[in-house]
Amino acid sequence: MHEGHLSELELTAVDSARGIWAMSDEIRFAPGSPKKVLRGSGWYYEEYRRSEGGDWRFSSLTLKRQLVEVDGELIVRAAYD
Repeated sequence: MHEGHLSELELTAVDSARGIWAMSDEIRFAPGSPKKVLRGSGWYYEEYRRSEGGDWRFSSLTLKRQLVEVDGELIVRAAYD
């Protein structure tokens, strides 16, 4: 499961925009794997450009995770500006 929430979108010019999306995910590993469940959260930082045909496309996408837990154990906890 991978979810995006609470978008903040800004038109930066006629044919460009940027956005920030909060995200959360849960990954369940295959039976027999030494790991069972990964849970994470963070933000997507995205930039978009409008094509000549009028469609909006990603021009840049970065995922910054704030929190990652594997089987309930905290692996990553980060603070971002």
